[in-house]
Amino acid sequence: MKKIQVIIKDKNTLILQEDAKIGDVIDLNSILSIDQTHINNLIEKEKESSYQKQINEQMLLKIDAINKEHQLKLLDQTNFYTNEINKINAKLKELEINKNNVIENTIKGKNAEITLIKSQNEVEINKLRAIINEQ
Repeated sequence: MKKIQVIIKDKNTLILQEDAKIGDVIDLNSILSIDQTHINNLIEKEKESSYQKQINEQMLLKIDAINKEHQLKLLDQTNFYTNEINKINAKLKELEINKNNVIENTIKGKNAEITLIKSQNEVEINKLRAIINEQ
């Protein structure tokens, strides 16, 4: 029985460094070398995956912060313009009331003029009737 020299290529593969026969033994404690390429590739992939995950998490946090900031600005602008609209509506209501008061006062004034003219006409008519009756 002979101890066979091998190199570990990856977790599933051993490479024989010499010919072997049935009954020969591979002593895992005396392995000559380990091909670290596969292990290093796995480590590198895991690093990249970890970095990408961290970058994605940071980007999501920044996006959330920006969204919150924009929502606050939008809410502030909405409140501002709502207040402006309320002010304009109040001014319109005030102008409507003033317009109605002006119209009402104008109508009262014209009615007073009509009443005065009617009474003056009535006086004139009565004078003319008196003149006609005298004649």
